[in-house]
Amino acid sequence: MEATGKGSPKKPGRVRHGVDVVLDFIAGCVSPVIPVLLASGLIAAVLGVCVNFFGMDTGSGTAVVLSAVKDAGFYFLPIFLGFSTGNKLGINGYLGALLGGVLVYSTINGAQGLSFLGLAIYPTTYNSTVIPVILGVLFEAAVYKLLDKVLPGTVKPFLLPLLTVLAAVPVTLLFLGPLGTVLSGWLTGGVMWVSDTFGAWAVGRVRHDQPGVRDVRPGQGHHPAHPHL
Repeated sequence: MEATGKGSPKKPGRVRHGVDVVLDFIAGCVSPVIPVLLASGLIAAVLGVCVNFFGMDTGSGTAVVLSAVKDAGFYFLPIFLGFSTGNKLGINGYLGALLGGVLVYSTINGAQGLSFLGLAIYPTTYNSTVIPVILGVLFEAAVYKLLDKVLPGTVKPFLLPLLTVLAAVPVTLLFLGPLGTVLSGWLTGGVMWVSDTFGAWAVGRVRHDQPGVRDVRPGQGHHPAHPHL
């Protein structure tokens, strides 16, 4: 009986390992994009100093250019993440970037009343998000690798990207994107619950152990200069 007890699986350990794998994967997708976020964040600081201490006119051309740099790095985050996630999964990163570009496209991002082949698309705002595009590129990579095995070599150069995108875009818009938004809300709520229950030390410990988890505050998702999960 003792040997059986020793050999029995430890479910909490498996769950912890699974969570670690997921968070490590997300961190691996986000890490290559960190220089973009740092550059945009520092430009925001420079702009703030110029406006508040040196009297720069916010309507001046210089301020407009700096503001564009400040916002673009965060607003178009799904494009950058799509590229890095595609590369991490071993497919053409530009296909992942294309998927991210579709998510933030003006007629898609937060649009009301959209449908695809008669199926309603849930209105979702994707700019500055992390998880929706990662889920989409995961599916895109699975489709890409399957097609790469079955398509004949003569038609693969043009059918492989075509069919991959035709499969990945609607599935992401119909299912994975909204699902990613829900998961983002749960994760954000979990972090906030830990913060409210155990204090800043616990959140700091989580962020130290899992670099892929950000300290997300309510309201960040509505401003282009703040990424949210």
